[in-house]
Parts: sequence; structure tokens; C-alpha cells
Amino acid sequence: MTKKLAIAKNMVSPYWHDVFERLTQKGWQITIFVSVEQEQNRLYKPADYSIYSFDVVKSKNVTVDLRALRINTNFLHLQWGLWRDLKQYKPDVILSNQLGIRTLIASIYGIVFSVPVIPWVCVSSHTERNNHFLREYFRNILLKRAPSLCTNLTDAIGYLTAKHHVPDEKIFCTPYVVDVNKYHAAVQKYQFRANKLRVGMKLCSTVFLYVGQMIPRKGLNELVASLQKMHVTYREQMSIIFVGGTLPETLCKKLTDSSVHNVNISFVQPQELPLYYAMADVFIFPSLEDEWGIVINEAAAASLPIISSIFAAATTDLVVDGFNGFRINPYNDVQLATAIERMVKLSVAERRDWGKRSFRNVKALDINYTVENMHAALQYALK
Repeated sequence: MTKKLAIAKNMVSPYWHDVFERLTQKGWQITIFVSVEQEQNRLYKPADYSIYSFDVVKSKNVTVDLRALRINTNFLHLQWGLWRDLKQYKPDVILSNQLGIRTLIASIYGIVFSVPVIPWVCVSSHTERNNHFLREYFRNILLKRAPSLCTNLTDAIGYLTAKHHVPDEKIFCTPYVVDVNKYHAAVQKYQFRANKLRVGMKLCSTVFLYVGQMIPRKGLNELVASLQKMHVTYREQMSIIFVGGTLPETLCKKLTDSSVHNVNISFVQPQELPLYYAMADVFIFPSLEDEWGIVINEAAAASLPIISSIFAAATTDLVVDGFNGFRINPYNDVQLATAIERMVKLSVAERRDWGKRSFRNVKALDINYTVENMHAALQYALK
């Protein structure tokens, strides 16, 4: 018998479409209740949900922009219409993203109507390091009531077990994922065009790629400071492609003054990103804070060696230091500079070998890994 699953989220990012579609193929009738169709700092093209088997419904919501207050969360979504939506939909189980007001509403609904509510906790120990004790106390109440929960991998599990003493059997790992073989094939399809672009753009012998927002939290200031520490011999051998927005003029000038060839590509749609992975020799992600970092999955699926921050949770599970890349502390400019220099020193064949190891690592976290674990979490909650 088909079970009705309600998923409550801020929005449906493109990389979750295939995950939810595969869940429907496992027999779940899915409706996703979102706060907004798209947050203000996202430029994704509107999705055509008619091609999918799941439905997306926008709840009544109030969005509070917290960026001016320098709070880690960019936006606070008060999804006050969720109660009415759930009452109309009558789900058998609810999966609610994060541990805030949305999950509180879902949990109260679950108590009133005897429906299991699974918190979907996308965190890392680093993102949660400065939480107020009242916030952690509130979370502890929600987590204790949960029949099961979905979360990321190693780092998130550490936070949940150490901070909230969540039993291992209740935790199901559902990290951000890509369809690895599909993504790899997309990158390979662009290889000829990418090689021509490298020549046309006069890129240097070693091309580094960064993909993400051009904001301080992504560690771009620290990256540029590290590059300035490097010997000019290495700087002159490398190019960096920045994809995802407009790099601040001050950073562009510092790079140019330091003889680092750089190219800035504004925001591109997810389906266009494989071209840039195909152009790169090394992926670099100096983030100061990321609950996961799906670009690391993408880079690994593209068979690239990776230099990645220890403050991006995906680094723990997808980057093995000295094997397929380097785990770095972006605040340590000497460590980051050394990692970049070591990548420049590697031969083309050595970098390809490291990239193949990245691909093998990420194969273990293919899309089916998250789909199967999410399916298992739902079944566990319905026992």
C-alpha cells in the first residue's frame, strides 16, 4: 500500500530532485511543502515539476532576512501555513528539514494526529559550535521525540551523538549527493570543448577551480592571502577559475598584483557546471563553514584532486589527505599555500591518479546511498 510522505523544507534545490524522484519509485507518494520557491541568494531557473512524480506546494510563510544582523542563517522562514497543509494532505509520515519552527509545527501535528515526524538535520559540529544553550535544549526535546532522523555523515553523527546522545540506531545518513556516473559522463562530454576553452582563455599549465558564492564565509579572503604567501614561481604556473558570482574587486586586484591568472564566471545553472569541472586540474574549496558542500561531490565525480577545508563537512568523508587531495585549515595560510604548491608540483599523470581516487571515494556516496537510507529512515519510523 502506498504511504503518503510530507517533506517540509525551505526550498527544493535542484540536487534533491532526483533523490525525491527515486523515493517515489520506491512506492512513496510525496508532497514537498516549501517556504519559498527560491531564496534571494539563489539564481536557479524555475523548475518544471510536471516532469517529476512528486508534488511541490508553497506554504504560507514569512521570511525574515537575517543577513544584516550577521547571524549564520541568512534567512529565517516562519512556515506558519504548514499546519493547514499537513491537515489537508493527511500524511502517514513527515520529514521536516532542520530543527526550527518548521519542525516544531510538524512535531505538534504529529503528536495531535499520531503521525511520526523525522527531523532532517543538515548540520556539522562546526556549524553548530556557537549555538546558545537554549537552542540546544530545544533541539534536544525535538530529537528525543523523533522515531528516527536523517542527517549527513561522519561530522554530523559526531555532533548528534556527543551533544544530544542520539542512539546510533535512530540515525540514518542522507548526505548531499549526485548521481556519480551521470555527473562523470556529463563532465566527459564537455572535455573537447573544455580543452579548446583552456587554450582560448590562455590558462596556465595548472588550472584550479572554485565553485560557490563569492562571500567571506567561503574563505576567498583566506585563499587569496595564502596565494600571496607562495613563491612567484608557482603562482605563475597556475590559473584559478572562480564560478558562482562576482569576485570582489579587491580580491581580483590582489590576485593580479600577485601574478595569479584568474577568471571570474558569474552564476551558472547546475547543468552547466560540468563544463568548468572539465576545464580544471584541481578543485579548491576553502570554506570557513559548510554543513556539507555538494561541490566536493561534484568535483570528485569529475575525477579531480581536491583541496578542501576541514570546516566543510564533506571533506571528512570525501577527501583523504595525501591520497586524493589535501584537507586544510583555511585560517592557516601557510598550510593552504603549501597544499596549492604541492598540487602545482604534481605531474599531469599524478594529478589524474589522484582524481581517479576521488572518483572511487565518491562512488560509495552515490545517489542511491542517500535514497536507500532515507527510505530506511521512513520505514523505521513507521514500525
